[in-house]
Amino acid sequence: MKRLSDPTIERYATPKKETWIFDSGAVGLALKLTPGGRKVWISWLKFPGAKYQSGRTLGHFPAMKVAEARVKADLWSAMVKQGVDPSVLEREERAKAEAARAAAQQHTFSACAESWIAGRQTKRQAKADAIEVRRALYPALGKKPISEITTRDVRQLMAKLRETSDYGASRCWGHLNGIFKKAVHDEIIATSPMASLDKKLVFDGHTMRPRDRVLSEAEILCYWRGARRLAYPYGPFFQLLLLTGARLNEIAQARWSEVHPEMRACIREASRLGQGVDWATVPAEHKTLTIPAERFKSGVDHTLRLSDDACRHHRTPAGVRQVRLSLDDSPVTSPARTRAGKRATEFDC
Repeated sequence: MKRLSDPTIERYATPKKETWIFDSGAVGLALKLTPGGRKVWISWLKFPGAKYQSGRTLGHFPAMKVAEARVKADLWSAMVKQGVDPSVLEREERAKAEAARAAAQQHTFSACAESWIAGRQTKRQAKADAIEVRRALYPALGKKPISEITTRDVRQLMAKLRETSDYGASRCWGHLNGIFKKAVHDEIIATSPMASLDKKLVFDGHTMRPRDRVLSEAEILCYWRGARRLAYPYGPFFQLLLLTGARLNEIAQARWSEVHPEMRACIREASRLGQGVDWATVPAEHKTLTIPAERFKSGVDHTLRLSDDACRHHRTPAGVRQVRLSLDDSPVTSPARTRAGKRATEFDC
């Protein structure tokens, strides 16, 4: 038995047969030298339930230095005196750690985000929010276990998103906050990594003011001319958006059942007679479109009054039977994209 040191162990040559060297610095601590060149720390004790002393592995040199091996050997010796088998306890702890790691891999950020998205299907902006979360947040955080996401990760992501748009970054801040809150509620994480972050500090005191951009007369003229170049139903659709000032999906997803009954009756009668409607003679209270709460921003039904020009956009070009005489719950308009995928902002004046 001798008092071992790291330099001494490093100088030991590989033996031709297995060799044991006991250390005087700790109870039952030994170093096993193998013909394969390994140097293994062994705790030689009479473990609970055993009749004789036996050796169990503590670690390997040089990953475990002499000082660390002595501390662990003394700890194991104390546990054995109390009737506790340290190797069994370590195996149980390793199994728990592996189970925790496996659970963490299941609870990735993307998995938690999808759970949050699924719970928001009734929200008006749910679809747009889901697209934004997957596009802006998944590349940086998607595959990472949500329990491993730190405050620094969130701050760095916000800084990157702000390079493109402060408004986009602000929306993503709200998405992240909601995802982490749900993860806390579901007991996946103890606290949100955003709990200690101040939005004003993250955004350098920048205030998100309401957007006040309006089209000039020249831009409106350019828009209108561009829409006129598009075939039905796309051209009239874009013109109807301008005439009503409504949001895209408020018109794109409109149903005939949302049009005032008297207005539908006028359209039905005119269609039966094969002539147009003189909208100037129709009372203003009949020329309305009711946008249901699920498509309107404030979450309440909204009645949109239609001008005579807007009413004329129900018409269908000759030879195309788009307006149904029954005027049931079919769509008022077709999808809001053109065949070429152009948008109103891409037209040449």
